[in-house]
Amino acid sequence: MNRSALFILLLLIISASSFNLQVRPLLSSNSRSIARSRKFVLRSSSDSDPAPFPDRLLSILPYVLPLSDGAEFGKYIYERFPTLGAIERFTVLPITSLFNSIPFSSLIIFIGLSFLSRSQSLPRYIRFNIQQALLLDIALIFPALFGGAADNLPREIVEPATNFVFYGFAASILYVVGWNLGRGEEPREIPIVSQAAEQQIGPF
Repeated sequence: MNRSALFILLLLIISASSFNLQVRPLLSSNSRSIARSRKFVLRSSSDSDPAPFPDRLLSILPYVLPLSDGAEFGKYIYERFPTLGAIERFTVLPITSLFNSIPFSSLIIFIGLSFLSRSQSLPRYIRFNIQQALLLDIALIFPALFGGAADNLPREIVEPATNFVFYGFAASILYVVGWNLGRGEEPREIPIVSQAAEQQIGPF
């Protein structure tokens, strides 16, 4: 994770507080109506036609952010499987190098995506994927914060823990890309992250 991780964490806290302040009065004044609307919208979304292909492509672009931050957790796997390392060097590494060459680029992209995820001019399908990509990136902050301390630990401990993070991250990225491109539906099966994205986006 780059140096902007702590700034992103602070931004998350501020955004969450702002979101709660905006939503709480609405829920207290008309909670039953919102709950009925939410059930209707979610049912309609699941039964609706798949998203058009241009929307599917747009929906996977935000995942470039967690992809660039999470690829570093695969360093031990790349050592054991050089083919995967070569694929990473030709695909993810150029993106990571581009981000690192621009100061605070990840933070700027994060803020921009945060605004887009709340833009009602975008389809809910795209906004959901934007929010889920942001939450995946946030989830990578916590193992990255412990990365410095892990340098003093034996490799027998660090390697399995790092690989575990990478497996979960890689499985999530492959799932959302495959689900979006293949089915054109909201990928809601990532534990905790998908539910949090659902709550942040709301019923509309």
